[in-house]
Amino acid sequence: MTPKDFFEMFDEYVKRCKDLMGGKSIEYSRNNDKLHNFKEAAKLERCTPEKALRGMLTKHVISIYDYIDDLENGNYHMLEEWDEKIIDNINYLVLLRGLLVDRFRYKKVEEK
Repeated sequence: MTPKDFFEMFDEYVKRCKDLMGGKSIEYSRNNDKLHNFKEAAKLERCTPEKALRGMLTKHVISIYDYIDDLENGNYHMLEEWDEKIIDNINYLVLLRGLLVDRFRYKKVEEK
């Protein structure tokens, strides 16, 4: 893949990630908080929002591992199916970044 082709693919992926993230905002956000579900899951699980996200992200990571195993065993998935898994993983990492920004913005983090 040429660098030009790669960055065209990358730009399209960023757009698809953003489009999906925007569509999911209606479903998962409350009280104007994009990170609402992770904060509520943290309360239920008695953990931090980051750990709650980790649990949810794990499901998506396992899907990627399973697809890679399938690929190596000759069981092929359509590129669109791969895209769904990859975009979900990217978006969860971006959501993790949001939780971290939220944490560091509103809580004093002591320097070591």
